[in-house]
Amino acid sequence: MKSPPPLVMRHLTSFIAGLLLTSYAAHAQCNLTFTYAAVDENCSNAGAPLVMAAWSGGTPPFTLNYTTPGGYWGGTVTSGTFWSVSEQLPPGTHQATFTVTDAMGCVATSSFAWTDHYVVHPQVAPTVDRIVGVTLRWSGMFWISPYQAQPSACSGPFNYQLTNINTSQIWNGTVASDWIAEPNSAWHFGQPLPAGDYFVDIFPANAISSSGYFMCNGFMQNECLAPSSVTVGAGAYNCGTNFTMRAALAGALPSGTLMGDQLRTAGLVPTTEPYSVLGYTYTGATSGATLTPSLLSVSGGNAIVDWVVVELRSASTPGTVLYSRPALIQRDGDVVGLNGSGYINAPLPNGNYYVALRHRNHLGVMTATARPLVWDASSTTIDLRLSSTATYGTNARSAVGPVQCLWSGDAGGNGTVAYTGASNDRDMVLQAIGGSVPTAVVSNVYSSSDINLDGSIRYTGTSNDRDVILQVVGGSLPTVVRHQQLP
Repeated sequence: MKSPPPLVMRHLTSFIAGLLLTSYAAHAQCNLTFTYAAVDENCSNAGAPLVMAAWSGGTPPFTLNYTTPGGYWGGTVTSGTFWSVSEQLPPGTHQATFTVTDAMGCVATSSFAWTDHYVVHPQVAPTVDRIVGVTLRWSGMFWISPYQAQPSACSGPFNYQLTNINTSQIWNGTVASDWIAEPNSAWHFGQPLPAGDYFVDIFPANAISSSGYFMCNGFMQNECLAPSSVTVGAGAYNCGTNFTMRAALAGALPSGTLMGDQLRTAGLVPTTEPYSVLGYTYTGATSGATLTPSLLSVSGGNAIVDWVVVELRSASTPGTVLYSRPALIQRDGDVVGLNGSGYINAPLPNGNYYVALRHRNHLGVMTATARPLVWDASSTTIDLRLSSTATYGTNARSAVGPVQCLWSGDAGGNGTVAYTGASNDRDMVLQAIGGSVPTAVVSNVYSSSDINLDGSIRYTGTSNDRDVILQVVGGSLPTVVRHQQLP
């Protein structure tokens, strides 16, 4: 028997294959069904939605397509699962369609609509609070990129979590209880925070946490707040009140406008404040404070001359010291902090204060009136070098040319300068050099008997310290006593 021609064989084969395919399809189990399909905004993914789809039945492998008016995504999968879609969707209502196709050509679809919101970052910034220090301030406005900032549409109540990245310390709780309301829909965190880098989360109270991120609650399309990061620095100024100050020590200023820094060049300025040892008790500050050693290598107008004490006194009772602290005075008269900061800080609330300056062998001086002090150091400068700056009492300063100075000569540190009589300062100079040979010299010394602050104690001869005392009391009547003009 002859075989069929090739063309007839090809038709026959196609017919049999088609018959078999039709028969197989007729018996395929097309029970492919979606069991769940949803889209949730992902707070940790810059606004890209988190897509979840699950189905049952069908024959693997599967192909899942996700379609919106703005894009298309597809892929081959082996089971129902979660799907992250990297497409950025603008705020508004969207229609989504899921289509899953199995290996046998069975198809299942599911469509739904949802409202999408941009993930937004609360505008949180560190601010220097005038009393309690550096705080976080939340403006209540939320940056919606690429749109402009607008009031939050997120519904409260809100929780928060602040994490210090440097120390891993965490603050958390409810915004309503721990943040303090301010005008213009702003709040500030009610505690001072140490300097450092912070991870800041402010999120709806019903949000859930997943892998370190606070996400929308249970795929229910809540508005989201994305975590923010912020660096809390020490601020432009410390907390409390701050001001700049200038002064001059007559003993270190024989002429001109720059004081001498012989104590520094001789390596005699101590790195630890000297006043506690001399019997001074600080108010509010601790004894034994030290300076930044590198300051002693600075030369020129900013070179350190010596240690001083700054006092803030009560506006109603100027004899009451509310706060005192050690500071440093430079050749150009600037009174600076122990780290070289160009302002003086006091942890007191903004208000009016008398400001006094003391030195270990000069008579202290104080402003004539209480001066307004605030957190901004640039707001108040107290320049005791100027004759226009009124001081408390009578004849409280000594004029060296155009520069007003603290009176020198108080070797005993008792608030008076005396040349004769009990507890006079001249005898202290004599005793410091030995007491019997007035021509003796004690060199390389840091002492209150070194009236002119040149690092040596002399009773006679050039640049001696005794003559300075005589000049301070008047020069012609040695029995006169000059008193410090402090209450």
